[in-house]
Amino acid sequence: MTLTVLLNLQLLLATTVISSDNCTMSQPPAEAGETQAHGDILYTYPRSHTSDSVYDGCQNQWFLDEGKFRKLNIAHLRNGEVVSYDSLNINGEIAFCCNYAGRRLSTDSDGRCQGYQRLKVKTFAPDCYSKSAVNRSGYYSLSSADCVVE
Repeated sequence: MTLTVLLNLQLLLATTVISSDNCTMSQPPAEAGETQAHGDILYTYPRSHTSDSVYDGCQNQWFLDEGKFRKLNIAHLRNGEVVSYDSLNINGEIAFCCNYAGRRLSTDSDGRCQGYQRLKVKTFAPDCYSKSAVNRSGYYSLSSADCVVE
């Protein structure tokens, strides 16, 4: 009985929406880190190395589409650990949500949820990609020695 109550409490805590100002940001701030996927720049805020073990809030990721930022996903963090992850569709609506407890997937949405280790995105400093040239393969070539992943 006690174990069941504790497990139910843990799941309730994991699915509780974290309210933080940055959870509802519509576009990345200038401090957002950058990565690339399929030749597009992805902007992530806050950067993983800036969210410590007491951080409660969200890590958001956006991409630029026809001059407009679109949010791609939201990782909800409690005490620096991801407790849920929302994957968004092109309209910014939740396509699916995944819950995590103890750094493990606790529920699965039709097999689309990522493993925990892939959730907190490491990024390059702001402008590392956006001020770099696109190479012949259609990807960005980092031009600065200062562009290190964190």
